Amino acid sequence: MPKEEIAPPHTEDRRIIQEQYLRTVPVPKLKDFLLKRVAAPFVHPHALFDGRIQFTQNKRGYVFPADGLPGYSTDFWRFEKALHKDSNNAKPRYIYFDDEANQTLDIPHVGFQEPLETIPLGSLLRFSLARGFPDDPQKRCYLQLSGWFL
Repeated sequence: MPKEEIAPPHTEDRRIIQEQYLRTVPVPKLKDFLLKRVAAPFVHPHALFDGRIQFTQNKRGYVFPADGLPGYSTDFWRFEKALHKDSNNAKPRYIYFDDEANQTLDIPHVGFQEPLETIPLGSLLRFSLARGFPDDPQKRCYLQLSGWFL
């Protein structure tokens, strides 16, 4: 992607010109491999993306550009609670129950993994922000669960 098209929060976008195979990391060891290389603190969903996440009335997370954007659109965190698959939805979505606010937060799963009924607490979670919808005048970047490592 040309440099002039890279804009926060999607600063990870890159054009690959050349790659080099280094090694394969077995899936069971991938979580440990990643935790040695990335900070993945235990957080509440409201703390994701530098605390800029807000939630709609439908309990869907987003970042509102007018309130300031984080400098990145994907990162790793861990929750102290399990995520539970929403069985009432055709598309995979996960529920986080917020005891303090007595509300349920709804997070869509867009990754390649087969959805699990429960993602256990302490799992390494990869979250990302979608690009704003073209028809959304506010250009909100919605929260999505891109993957996990148990």
